[in-house]
Amino acid sequence: MAEKMGRKCDLTPRKKQVIRTLLNENVKYRDVLAKCKKDYGFDVSLGSIAKLARSPSIVSAASRAGKCGRRRKLTKRDIRHLRALAKQNRRLPSRKLAILFQNVVGKEISRNIVLRELARSGMTRMKPKYKPLLSAKNKADRLSFANAHLAWHHEWESVVFSDEKKFNVFANDNGLRLWIDDCEIYGSQIAHRCNYQNLVSPD
Repeated sequence: MAEKMGRKCDLTPRKKQVIRTLLNENVKYRDVLAKCKKDYGFDVSLGSIAKLARSPSIVSAASRAGKCGRRRKLTKRDIRHLRALAKQNRRLPSRKLAILFQNVVGKEISRNIVLRELARSGMTRMKPKYKPLLSAKNKADRLSFANAHLAWHHEWESVVFSDEKKFNVFANDNGLRLWIDDCEIYGSQIAHRCNYQNLVSPD
């Protein structure tokens, strides 16, 4: 019994491939319809053949295998330029880094593309350390202070600690962030290059 004539969306991938192969051989629509029924045993409408003729061919679809989705705006070379600019200007926010990239490379991008591509390449924005880690002298001084005040109890009630952490409840104080690579040591080397004295946020 002959198969029911279906629409383009009802055709299996094998049937679509047969039709596209015949179309690539410059076979007319009515001849394709006849060959499908006589040689391959299935019915198809002329409208379905016309829709398949307007759609991408089998060859072009195979060439995009593994690369589906929207093409990325930046090439690998552009990403290397962007990483170099971020390392040269670690204090620039993503918005100004996008403007700088456009002036240098000549390609317009958004701040979201800057954040996404740098994150994919292993770079992120981190809050800088304003002072180095504890040295051996700092540790010895703190230990001696703790031993000297070990017996204190009520005396601590009259002591005010002025080095507590500051929290912003309602708004941002434009805290500075630096572009840091995953392979870099987040320590004294970057702190020396970025000059942490008298920091002013570029925002």
